[in-house]
Amino acid sequence: MPLEGMDPTSVQSLVGALATAQQEISTQMNNVNGAASNATWVGPDATHFHGEWSSAHGQLTQIISALQALHQYAQGKLSQQETASQA
Repeated sequence: MPLEGMDPTSVQSLVGALATAQQEISTQMNNVNGAASNATWVGPDATHFHGEWSSAHGQLTQIISALQALHQYAQGKLSQQETASQA
């Protein structure tokens, strides 16, 4: 019969990995955004790049939101498990 349940230690690692991932993506997105804003680049290629970056920025923002939601879900389940284990 398959095991069902949670290993709190491994889920705590997952929660930490999710938090780290969202922070790293956010940091790098801000770095690229700043570099793109400060780059001296004019013309149709620059316009194309900025349009592509705007699209990528929106996609990255959605990824960050998804990671935050997963983090909150996993953290909530971990808290429930810890409460149940103490009962």
